[in-house]
Amino acid sequence: YLTTTIPFDRDHPGYLSVEHLENLNKILHAIDEDSAQVTELLTNYILKVLCPY
Repeated sequence: YLTTTIPFDRDHPGYLSVEHLENLNKILHAIDEDSAQVTELLTNYILKVLCPY
């Protein structure tokens, strides 16, 4: 069973935007469903959101 906490603090300089939370939610749902898309979703999140340059 997978449980996780996603931090959300608007006052923190690196707080997660709604877009980030939506992407993380997609990834968590894919993991929960044991989807074949997990690798692609994680790769896209890392390349486009965490390290866009």
